Amino acid sequence: MPAPKRRRLKIRQRQKRRKDYSKKRQSAISDKTNLGNAEDTARRFRGKLGKWDRTLAEVEKDQGIKFQEEIGKLKKRFPRQKIEILDEGCGLSTLADELEQPNVHISKSDLVHSVSPKKFHKVSVHDLAKHFGKNRFHLIISTRGGVDWGGDYKNAIANIYATLKPRGKAFITATANSELMQKCAQDLGITYKGRWNGIILFK
Repeated sequence: MPAPKRRRLKIRQRQKRRKDYSKKRQSAISDKTNLGNAEDTARRFRGKLGKWDRTLAEVEKDQGIKFQEEIGKLKKRFPRQKIEILDEGCGLSTLADELEQPNVHISKSDLVHSVSPKKFHKVSVHDLAKHFGKNRFHLIISTRGGVDWGGDYKNAIANIYATLKPRGKAFITATANSELMQKCAQDLGITYKGRWNGIILFK
């Protein structure tokens, strides 16, 4: 190959490598920024995407599920176990207090401190498995929570799924794209049921 052509080819290759590196760097910065600013974003947009201080009735309306009935089913499915529930992205929701009953333990998680510190864990959706351990919860309720704010759908869904006990369920609603959530679950090999505003995961 003549020298001028070789030079042009090398220049094009260098430009392509720089462009690819720039894309990867920007993507990494974006992911880091999304995760790093999740708490600040949640504070600034408090109440604008969904209601911050939802009652049980409001959560059930958003999810399309009666959770008292769901707990009854879990008690029959796991008769000798204490039912463990996680209200992920709880905000100021009163769901945990309203669902409280004997032989049921409800934990709450969010990046922003809850008004009630009882059973509250300040933890990102991306660190659920690390914080709580795998196979911990019979039921996870995520109502426009970490999946909306975390910046990485697949990782958020993987963490929620990892913390579910076998035969457990996770109900997730999000302001974000429901079809993308379903694709992430499919890519992860998770059994799921898609809904217009979210997804149900089955383990």
